[in-house]
Amino acid sequence: MNQRLLFIASLPLVFTTALPAATIVVGTMQELTAANTSAAPGDTILINDGTYRVASYGIAVRTNRLTFRSVSGVRENVIITGAGMHGDIEYGFWVAADSVTIADLTIQDVYYHCIQTDVNTDGLRVTNCILRDAREQLLKVPYSSDNPDPSEDGMVEGCRFYFTKGSAEQYYTGGIDCHNAKNWIVRNNRFNDIRSPDDELAE
Repeated sequence: MNQRLLFIASLPLVFTTALPAATIVVGTMQELTAANTSAAPGDTILINDGTYRVASYGIAVRTNRLTFRSVSGVRENVIITGAGMHGDIEYGFWVAADSVTIADLTIQDVYYHCIQTDVNTDGLRVTNCILRDAREQLLKVPYSSDNPDPSEDGMVEGCRFYFTKGSAEQYYTGGIDCHNAKNWIVRNNRFNDIRSPDDELAE
């Protein structure tokens, strides 16, 4: 036992100091993509007014505790857009990190979902956003038998969910679709025209 303690004590000690969270202001899709890729946990990405066309797949968030919000706080003024409900952009945001906040944005015109989490993704906050015109559900929390732990402690607050033409593209649609969620709060949101385009019941 003494030899083991002596061996551990002889190792060099490395002290690390966490860097303070950064605030990054972006004004183009390229800048937004670069900021998302290089951000550290706790950083905030502020998005100037404008329309931001997602280049491929979706904005894949893989860093914990990131915040995405508009500079102005006016959700209609910052639009994250795909290529339409039959286009090649699958998501607005695909979130595979914990404690991510998405606020004060409009997210629209994607093939699958405006926002989708990965399985077992905790602490998502979506506030004061518009989610509209996705081919399937507007916000999705999936389930996988390979990772059955639920996505926990999410919040969706003060958002609007709708389809601009008055109905979805197909029956398989919904405003919020949580397959495996626990302790989520959904409050003070507005849902319009979440319905099938024909006589078939939506989802």
